[in-house]
Amino acid sequence: MIGDMASYQNGTERPLPGLAPVAMQQGKFVARVISERCRGGQPPTTFVYRDRGSMAVIGRCSAIAQLGHRQFSGFFAWLIWVSIHLIEIIQFRNRMIVTFQ
Repeated sequence: MIGDMASYQNGTERPLPGLAPVAMQQGKFVARVISERCRGGQPPTTFVYRDRGSMAVIGRCSAIAQLGHRQFSGFFAWLIWVSIHLIEIIQFRNRMIVTFQ
C-alpha cells in the first residue's frame, strides 16, 4: 500500500508520517517497480524515504523549517519553503504562475 494514508515503518520503530512528500516518493518508487517489471528488468527491492525536513508557513512571508538538525524561522525559512515547493512543481509555466501569485 502507498500514499499518505499508508502506514510504512521503513525498518524503524516509528511509521513514516502520513504526508504528501512521503506519498509522492512512494508513488515514484512504485512507478519504477512497475516500469522495470514491464520491461523484464530487475525492480528496486526496498523503498527508502529521503526526509527533506519539515516546514510550515505561519504568516505572510514567515515560516518555520527544520532541515536535519538545523532550525530556521521568519523570512529566511519562508524563502526555503518557497524554493522547495517551486522545485516540486513540474511545469515551468506553473512555477511562474505560483511565483507571481
